[in-house]
Amino acid sequence: MNHNIITVPGSAAIGWLSEGWRLFKMSWLTWILGVVVLFVTMLILNFIPVIGQLVALLLQFALPVVIMIAFAQLDRSGAINWTTVFEQTKNKVVPILVLAAINFGLFMLFAVVVGGIVFGGAITSGAVANSDPGALAMVAGSGGVLAVLLVVVFSVVLSFLNYFAAPLIAFSNISAIDAIKHSIKGCLLNIASLLVFWLIAIALGFVATIPLGLGLLILGPVLCGGWYTSAKQIFPDVATPTA
Repeated sequence: MNHNIITVPGSAAIGWLSEGWRLFKMSWLTWILGVVVLFVTMLILNFIPVIGQLVALLLQFALPVVIMIAFAQLDRSGAINWTTVFEQTKNKVVPILVLAAINFGLFMLFAVVVGGIVFGGAITSGAVANSDPGALAMVAGSGGVLAVLLVVVFSVVLSFLNYFAAPLIAFSNISAIDAIKHSIKGCLLNIASLLVFWLIAIALGFVATIPLGLGLLILGPVLCGGWYTSAKQIFPDVATPTA
């Protein structure tokens, strides 16, 4: 399944944030209460061993789909019918689970690779320390730099895999694999606008944390609205959620 992907200029990020603010104002109380409920729910789940943490992990992939469907409904009709939102989300269970499984598999692969590097580095460091103690710091330093680079690369790859995957799953009857492929391409074609969007988001995040973090109750939904808008603009032919 192929979808049309639009490349937008960096200045489009301003429009995404503006539209996110407009959508937030249309149902501001719903979004603020949603953030509070989500925070409390995740807090409780993290105190429940194994099962709670597994549910919290799955929610990380299901909630973005719920949010995208809710914003699309608000954008289209001016109101959110949560019954309809959750009914549509139920039909997306398979791609959501596959997306979660792919992410988990990649994380495990990354852990094995990093673990191998750390283990190999420990062995090398031991050998170097025995033969040339002066070179030990150099070996340890290079291992640390490599670990940091791997973390950065892995984070970027995961971001590209997932950023538009949830909106695409919400907006169309697409498989998780196809959603990932389109997400990567959409990110690559719109790096400038996405970078501008998230640089502004980071700056606003610092401001939002000043009043005891209360500003995040507003900023979170606004950014999600901007995220929805970016997906709608970059993937115009899948802008309407399907059941």
